[in-house]
Amino acid sequence: MIKKFEEDLKVYTTELKKRDFYQYKTGTTESKARLALVNDELKHFDDKIVDLGYNANKFDNPDMIQNSVKTVEGIK
Repeated sequence: MIKKFEEDLKVYTTELKKRDFYQYKTGTTESKARLALVNDELKHFDDKIVDLGYNANKFDNPDMIQNSVKTVEGIK
């Protein structure tokens, strides 16, 4: 599940770079509104990290989720 999540994050990052605000095609006001939506999306990823991190800890492998944590932090 963690590997699938990492793949989902890679796809999300690629798609994020294609959005208008990422390429400065929107104004400040519109960009801030769209960034608020991105923050909501990132909240979903943070919740998923908590769930997957809990499972990784149960299997005595807490480092397994670290790549995903770094990816989400990089997006932020």
